[in-house]
Amino acid sequence: MRSRLPLLTILLISTFLSSCKDEPLTESPPAASPVAVVEPTAVSEPVPVEPDQEIVGPADSGIFFSELLPGVPGGNNAEFIELYNAGQIPVDLSGYSLWYLLSDGQQESLILKWDQVSEIPGLGHFLLVRQGQDFGISPDGSFDISLFEKSGGLVLKDASGGVVDQLGWGNAPAGYFAGSPAAAPTDGASLERLPGGELGNGLNGGDNSVDMAVNPAPNPQNSGSGPVPAPAERLALQLQAPAVVEPGVEFDFVLTVTNLTDGPLESAKVALPIPAQFTVAAPEDPAFDEAGMLLIDVEDVAKGESAEAVVTLRSPYTYIDSVVRGYYVEAPGYMRAYGQPHLLAMAGGAVPIAAARTLVGNLVTVEGVATIQTGALFAGTTGTKFYLEDETGGAQIYIPGGSGVVSVAIGDRVRVTGKVEIYRDALEIVPGDPRADVSVVGEAGPLPALFTGIEEFLSNDSLTGRLLTLEGTATRIDEFSYSYEIDLTDDQGNSALVYVDKLTEMSTEPMDVGKRYQITGIDELYSGQLQIYPRVQADIKEIFPPELTLDVLAPNSAAIGDELAYIYTAYNHTDAAMTNVVVTAVPPQSGVSILNIADGGVLEDGAIRWTLDELPGEGGTQSVGY
Repeated sequence: MRSRLPLLTILLISTFLSSCKDEPLTESPPAASPVAVVEPTAVSEPVPVEPDQEIVGPADSGIFFSELLPGVPGGNNAEFIELYNAGQIPVDLSGYSLWYLLSDGQQESLILKWDQVSEIPGLGHFLLVRQGQDFGISPDGSFDISLFEKSGGLVLKDASGGVVDQLGWGNAPAGYFAGSPAAAPTDGASLERLPGGELGNGLNGGDNSVDMAVNPAPNPQNSGSGPVPAPAERLALQLQAPAVVEPGVEFDFVLTVTNLTDGPLESAKVALPIPAQFTVAAPEDPAFDEAGMLLIDVEDVAKGESAEAVVTLRSPYTYIDSVVRGYYVEAPGYMRAYGQPHLLAMAGGAVPIAAARTLVGNLVTVEGVATIQTGALFAGTTGTKFYLEDETGGAQIYIPGGSGVVSVAIGDRVRVTGKVEIYRDALEIVPGDPRADVSVVGEAGPLPALFTGIEEFLSNDSLTGRLLTLEGTATRIDEFSYSYEIDLTDDQGNSALVYVDKLTEMSTEPMDVGKRYQITGIDELYSGQLQIYPRVQADIKEIFPPELTLDVLAPNSAAIGDELAYIYTAYNHTDAAMTNVVVTAVPPQSGVSILNIADGGVLEDGAIRWTLDELPGEGGTQSVGY
């Protein structure tokens, strides 16, 4: 039964409750473009009644539409939907759904379905805001269905599909209003359920045209705005936290509990939901309830005083924005007090590449040194790719549409933002915008390659994406239309596939099967096959025995009267430098004349000799000639 009270009683109650006004908690900063045409904080005037008319009093339970802004002049997207809990016990909206219908004969649209714990506080509100709009208060959720200012209808359904409340305005469609539709708001006004303002929004006479009033100054309220009507004795909770954090850092949540009762506060407890992928760094042994809320005991708080609780969190190695809402403080004998929703954005910093490799499907920012240049590997007709490495690991950066747009050289320090994806077993970080998401921030110089054996190359997954150097014997050398392939085999019979993309302009012509080589390149897994990608010709080096060798470069034939040049190159394949190395050449004894001896050579007894002061070890060379 709905109680009916005389008008005089209602006015007396209104006067009494107005004296219990509670100041709202500090709001978290907005995160979207402001809607300057909406001014909050004003209170709507109640609908006038005749002196002998009886009024339905506010309900003491139920979830109702409490305020609606379906657009403003010049800002059709300036929209919000507000719900109100007329009871003193929080209600979980999990499984509830919100529907919109513009007019009869059209298909209804699902605005939102709550798929996780979402509590609307006792005597409190829950605010849904159109995506991208800012009303100076943090919303509890968002929607992206356009409402029509002049007419339409909303229906709130519970988890079983039952109708919880209806709100229609203007020429509302059948089934989407209670009693009669409310008048359509104009000139940027909202519809607000009565009594309104400090008296709450619990009037439910079953008729939208009576229960709702036009409010010329919309006043959106969220789950942290505090209960209305405000209890004489209550608690308050505020959260201090950064608005932006970098990935992989520790930061503090400071929760302040204020005692607004007439006596000391004892046995109070704060419940805090931890954002997805964040971890608790302190306290060391955190306690959680069945819903996964972190529980924090609050020390006794004297009347009118406050107490703080500090929680240290560690952010994940990815870029996800989270809304911290639904946190509350409770104590025996008092209503729960909820804090303001807080937007926690991830920005700045960089994710270690080894960590990024574990975040498939996530957006990451990495920074490192390029180990292979753009244009060296085929990436489709319009794309390009390169590899990036930091002290933790390496990864391929694949840039669709990046050909001719992004240019990266070996040794460049590069910062990249992109989504981590898998393509044919190869892990890629894929930027969305080649110009905005890939930046050469400096020049670090080429990184040294990690020397490893072929057996470890085949078994150690942590090496994938990194620059490695392998040694072995060439047991196969094949040429294909767009590449060369080399099998490099160690003394135990383990083989590594070396894939040489012809876009590198490298050649295997100087190589021979059966000779030993040291090959540097990128370790990658592609279509189930581990392989090494060399980058430049110098990445393939023949391994010689520890000895001196001498090569000669000379023409095989010449015409009478031609000038001939003979070049001798000495190689020191030992570990140490050698001094006073003598190179001896015997020129033809007839039919020629010596025109010039270069590099300090001396002709004695029919031979030319050069003395090299020092020939560096480990493949050092020096050339002489005549």
